[in-house]
Amino acid sequence: MLAHYMAGDPRAPLVVLVHGVTGSATTWAELIEHLATRYYVAAVDMLGHGLSPRYSESELFSPGDAGAAAFEETLEYLVHTHNAQAYASQERDVRGAIAVGSERSLHEEPAGQGSSTPTPSCDAHVHAPECSIPERSSWERVTPDIQAHRTKAILIGHSMGGSVVASVASRRPDLVSGIILEDPAWNSPEQEAEYRTHTDEYLSYAKRVWLGNPVATVTQNVEERGLRTPDFDQPGSDGSHGWTAADHHGWAFAKPLVDLNLIASGVTSVSQPWQEIAQALTVPTVVITSNGSEIVVGKRGAAEIAALGNPYISVEFIDGVGHNIRHSAPSEYVAIVDRYLTQWQPQ
Repeated sequence: MLAHYMAGDPRAPLVVLVHGVTGSATTWAELIEHLATRYYVAAVDMLGHGLSPRYSESELFSPGDAGAAAFEETLEYLVHTHNAQAYASQERDVRGAIAVGSERSLHEEPAGQGSSTPTPSCDAHVHAPECSIPERSSWERVTPDIQAHRTKAILIGHSMGGSVVASVASRRPDLVSGIILEDPAWNSPEQEAEYRTHTDEYLSYAKRVWLGNPVATVTQNVEERGLRTPDFDQPGSDGSHGWTAADHHGWAFAKPLVDLNLIASGVTSVSQPWQEIAQALTVPTVVITSNGSEIVVGKRGAAEIAALGNPYISVEFIDGVGHNIRHSAPSEYVAIVDRYLTQWQPQ
């Protein structure tokens, strides 16, 4: 079971967030705050990240697939738990409505003056004909009608998390009502080779800075990504809008908690070709990408997605930002997310 954080009303539709490689649930802080007013949000720490278990020796032979298997198990738990919570909440509301109706019947005037017929003791557990039980339509109005959607979740994944989300959704549409992929790790062969070429460099940096100098972890990211406050927006060196303090701290918090064996493996995705996964998707799918620096999908990937001809997949572009789209263009990103969540879940 993977570690996960919950926010929002358990009676609301379930949204599950999955971070990218070397991230954690804390990287979603701003989006969690936004979504938790209307949804029940679960933010997961992937295998080898955050507070979740480290990779076993055997799992490191295929860490992307091991992570996907662990997430599938956790998703199944989250969906079934949410289903049980929703049912229990509805049950309590129904019993409350019945109790109100029964209490009302206790105070009604007897049928005839001087009648010796005793009034039954009516409560939520009594079903005597004399007890007043509300019509079905009255208790149906007590809680939102979530029956059609409560057994499934919407998944939102970034980078590696997007790859995992798509992989699991393609195999388990019974658990998923829709997925949003923020520049998923649907790498080209060239991108895969480039990442593996720099594995030793990434590992050395992680040991030297992420584990050895937490202050530099934050300050270097602020220099590169910029800083946005209510009073000013200092762009990063990549030219995009600055990140918030919560973005920076959530990102930096995750770094020393990464299993270094994952970085050493050079793997950022599942082993199945992403084109096969995308072709197999039968749930509504949105890919959010851009044309800025460090982008994985971009125009190249968008063209490949279109060529697959899968009607369940659509692509949304946010111009001029990097791989961490939600941090650099939060307003545009949230507008897209809200639009699709509104389509996929009851209000």
